[in-house]
Amino acid sequence: MARRRRPFRMEDWRGENNIDPLTDQDVFGRRRGAKVYRARNYHWIGAGRARKRYGYDEFSTTAISGANAGQGVVTHSRLGVRQLLAACNGQLRVLVESSGAWTNLTGSLSLSASANVMTKFGFFNDGTSLWVLGSNGGTNPPWVWNGSASSNAVSFSTLDPNAPSTNVVGFLEFHGYPLMLTYDDLPAGEYGRLDNFIGGEKIDANRGSLGFALHKHSKDVVLIFYEDGVYRLGLNALQGSTWIALPVEDSEPCVARDSIITKDGGTYYAGDRGMHRIVRPGGPSEYVGRE
Repeated sequence: MARRRRPFRMEDWRGENNIDPLTDQDVFGRRRGAKVYRARNYHWIGAGRARKRYGYDEFSTTAISGANAGQGVVTHSRLGVRQLLAACNGQLRVLVESSGAWTNLTGSLSLSASANVMTKFGFFNDGTSLWVLGSNGGTNPPWVWNGSASSNAVSFSTLDPNAPSTNVVGFLEFHGYPLMLTYDDLPAGEYGRLDNFIGGEKIDANRGSLGFALHKHSKDVVLIFYEDGVYRLGLNALQGSTWIALPVEDSEPCVARDSIITKDGGTYYAGDRGMHRIVRPGGPSEYVGRE
């Protein structure tokens, strides 16, 4: 028996859309009601299967600082406007998206230009500004920026001369308190303020090892990484600013500050054996590498 074959257009097949650009694919197949019209960035594999459409769209064609290697990048939002802040070649620059140009915010700061000295960023909201804070592993004093593209970043000591100014390896906000980890101390500033570390207190954690990194594991737990172990930090809000620091891991410390990341409830970091994961704040860590 002869078979009747009916030709069809690609868009009626409800397949991929190669007509519209990736940033403007409102409806796949150009027909609302197509089975996969909400899908984005995919290719068909045979019949009935799809895979991710690989590739990227360049966000900015302008180099941050010529051919120099980047030392860190972070996004920041000010009054509903998203900004991209980058460290490169010993400078701090913010991207002006409308023009595609990078504005230099370095001001009078003196920062290392070495490609091996990476910048770590932190944020603090004092109710007026969302401040960006940065440190590069203790190589230079920490700095702070108020988020305005028309203002330069300044040394943290300009904001608070009592704050730590040397060997700062980590900063973050925890339940409204600014925390700053140095090689030797973990001071907490006054609640809701960046300019009054003398009004805060020093948290007693590990006394026998140098501070290495500070990382938020969850909204209620901060992990303090030292050269010989990991501690967890909690806040007893019912008794004022009562800080509780307890050991989590003392045999598999972190060896790479930039390896620390939290994903799906677990914090991962690189140790001497390979990758480790902390899921339960009570510890210990779990080795997730290959033997």
